[in-house]
Order: sequence, then C-alpha cells, then structure tokens
Amino acid sequence: MDAWETALAGETWRGPVVCRAADGDPVEGELALAGIGDPTRPDGFVAGFRPDGTVLPTADQTRFSTVQSRVLAAGDALAGGATREEILSRACGALVKGDAYSGAWAFDAPIEGTTPLATAGDADPPDDGSALAAAAITNGAVTSGDAERDDAPLAVPLSHGSTDHGALVLAPTGATDARERRSLAGLGGRVAGTLAAVEWKRLLLADAVLELELQLRAPDAGSLFAAVSAELGCELTLEGVVPLDGDSLLYYVSVGRRRLVPG
Repeated sequence: MDAWETALAGETWRGPVVCRAADGDPVEGELALAGIGDPTRPDGFVAGFRPDGTVLPTADQTRFSTVQSRVLAAGDALAGGATREEILSRACGALVKGDAYSGAWAFDAPIEGTTPLATAGDADPPDDGSALAAAAITNGAVTSGDAERDDAPLAVPLSHGSTDHGALVLAPTGATDARERRSLAGLGGRVAGTLAAVEWKRLLLADAVLELELQLRAPDAGSLFAAVSAELGCELTLEGVVPLDGDSLLYYVSVGRRRLVPG
C-alpha cells in the first residue's frame, strides 16, 4: 500500500523520502503519515519528517517529558481540594500515577516528627524523609537526599511569599536533572499558593470571633479608621483580618451609625 492508503486504513505509514531545503539542497530522511480522528473517516492527516542523522530522544529526555506531564496533572488536581490534607493528597496522588515517581510524601510545616500528612505510591518512605523536608524548607530550594546519586529522593519546599507550608518528598524512578528540579520548584510554589488560599478562606469563615472595642478620642491619633470615623461621623467595625504576602494585612471593615459615648 502507498502512503495514503495506509493512512486511510488507520495505520501510520513510514518511508524514506527526499525533501528540498530552503536553499534548494536535497535532504534525505523518513516521512511519517497518519490520519487524525476516526480511522474510517479521518478529520485530516498529520505528517512528520525526520532528516537522516537526527538524534532520537534519550532516556533522560523521555523522563523529563513524563515529569512535565505529572507536574501539570498535579497542578490541575489542586483545584478540587478544600482542605490542606486533601490538597496535599491530590498532589501526591497525581505525581505517582505516571512512571516518574514511585512514592510521594507531604510534610506540614513546621516539621515535627516523622509522620507525613499525606502519602501516595508503593515505595517505602526514606528514613530521613522528615529531615530532608526540613532541609528543603531551610534551603528554599529543591534538595536532594544524596548529592552523589542522580536518582536520590528529592524534597520540594512549599513556600508562598514569606510563609512556609511544608514540603513534598519524592522518590524518582530514574536520574533527575536541573530541568526536573526547576519544574518541581514551580509546582511547589503552586501548591503553596493553593494552601495559602485555603487558609485565608478558613480564617474568613471561622466560627470563633474575638471582639475588641477600641476608642481613639483624638481624630489625629494616627489611625486611618479613627480619621475616617471622625470625618464621616460613622462607626467602623473590624470584621476580619487576612494575612497577605510579606507583612501586609487585608482588613474587612463594616460601616455603621456612630454610637454616643458618655464622657
């Protein structure tokens, strides 16, 4: 069968061809042709050309592609988590579903004890898993459990702004490299951001409320709330405070009618 008949039959055709480069020189190589969609009625066709002498992907390159797919899957899995435990469990579970990692363990910050908050995979946890997680948080970077081994366990810090939310400890199935560590560092930041958002929501919806009533009699006492209250003749009530990045705070304030205080 020729190329089109093979593609129309739902198979991939491969064969040697000679193409012409932009400068007019001939280029020998292999052409691959396959249909897209339903094999009986293809929506279209895709063709790929590989010049002779092209170096095929190495095992390391193949592993990195697998790592990227797992990192993307872990990031997508975070959306359905409503608690810290659920978010960390989803991240660990997504990472071990492929062939990149045989085990994943999540430790909360500060690291206390050796029991992880979430686990996934069939691999036995490393003996120094909690110490490795603590080292990654201290270093603020993906940390290897053994600098002499390319396939040593890795710890990924979960940091958002100036807040540490814990660390993921992973058991790779093969040799790792700098690209993989950069990809995992990005995932760590995304997991930490999700954990921070869940914590903010928990604080906003908390049942326990501490009510403080402060009175500043001088309009120029240095408080924005006091100045606004005096200028507008109203009462401002602090409903909640949520920590943001760095040392910033987000205040939720309601406005009401001023109460007269005898004095």
